[in-house]
Amino acid sequence: MRLDAAKSSAEVNGISIPAWVEAALYPNANLEGLARRYALSGLAKGPRLRFETDREKGAFAAVLSDAQGELRLPVTAAKPFEQDEKGLEISAGDEGKVAIRLAVAGGKAPQTAAVRGAGRFDGGYASIIQWQDREIQVFASAEQELALEYLPGAWMTDRRERLVVSPAPGPASVRLGDAEVVLGLAGAPAGTDLLLTPSAGGPASWALKLEGPDAFRRVPVQCGPDGGDCRAAGDGETFRRIGSLLNR
Repeated sequence: MRLDAAKSSAEVNGISIPAWVEAALYPNANLEGLARRYALSGLAKGPRLRFETDREKGAFAAVLSDAQGELRLPVTAAKPFEQDEKGLEISAGDEGKVAIRLAVAGGKAPQTAAVRGAGRFDGGYASIIQWQDREIQVFASAEQELALEYLPGAWMTDRRERLVVSPAPGPASVRLGDAEVVLGLAGAPAGTDLLLTPSAGGPASWALKLEGPDAFRRVPVQCGPDGGDCRAAGDGETFRRIGSLLNR
């Protein structure tokens, strides 16, 4: 069946589907590790909240997920509010039993949310947003923020091995020297923070353990044939941002 873009795409069950950019929201406490560039296991294991806003398919839903599984909650009601911030009071799920108070940044992306009635997913969430000269930059995920804001630059080990990192095509991809990899919190072995999966396919050979804003440890890993069940295969080596070496 072909959808009528004018009638069915912009709303579902009489509720307008917002034209938001993609943005994952994380528990507020878990974002502290991202800001410190240290200990990201909470981000990897903890819940994420995202909103499905597909005007072509006529879909508007809150999607909560963690290591235990995913909960998709179709939005059943959405009421705008305007106080210190603008946003929506959302009812979702069976009979609208889940309540989400959502602040929207610049009318462009979900910014903060308070979830009630969703069991283990209840609590406060926030997306990763930067304001620069009144312009808003929204990161689709923690991995994308790390790929664009943390990793790019020149790094060096105590053995003087140099590594240049730059953003690559893709939402959470970087070039590490000659290799292009996708960053992933999920699947990172114990004791590491980010799994580096080759963009061209195949299992990962490395993972990163963040050690603050100016250092990370590159750890060799061994993964199963399907790319899963990755485990650290050595202690690895610490790289430090070259600019920071002047202050050591």
